[in-house]
Amino acid sequence: MPPKKSKTKKSVKKVVELEAFAPRAAAWLAMNPDHDAVKSQIASKFKISQSDAETVLKLAKERLALAADVDLRLELGTRREQLNDLLNRARDAGDLRVELATLQELSKLSNVYAAPVVFDSEESVESPVEALARKHLESLDLAPAGLPLEELARRVAGSALDKGRDGLQLRLRAEHTGTRALSERGGLSRRL
Repeated sequence: MPPKKSKTKKSVKKVVELEAFAPRAAAWLAMNPDHDAVKSQIASKFKISQSDAETVLKLAKERLALAADVDLRLELGTRREQLNDLLNRARDAGDLRVELATLQELSKLSNVYAAPVVFDSEESVESPVEALARKHLESLDLAPAGLPLEELARRVAGSALDKGRDGLQLRLRAEHTGTRALSERGGLSRRL
């Protein structure tokens, strides 16, 4: 009596054959979440039965689950390690371009770069330096608040020219040192 062929060997062979369809089926599944539509698409495109299409769909789901299971901390650590190795090699070789590019990439990876500061109005986007300049110029009370920064600076400069250099320098130094009372009495102007 001849030995019986194992049904499992046949089914394993079939699964291995169907495994070749899984990458394309995974892409279709990622684009279309309707499992029945993807199953019928698999059956028609690959010319296989509905039960085989169900197996391919199951394999595609497994592939998507494996692809989605990424440990972000591990990936970031690996990337940092690679960049640090590249940085060390660039330093040893004296390659400043590669060293700078690697440092920039490390900074991006570490979220070192700050996002731009956005103020109340949507059209007005000022950097932190511009915001600090605006705050200081408005505190001088030489021009109305709320003007565009360029206009505010122009008016403050015009007021400074009208009042004279010494008067503005006196006021700026008084605000900087916190001795406004001294400047009003004229005590500070004698020292300038």
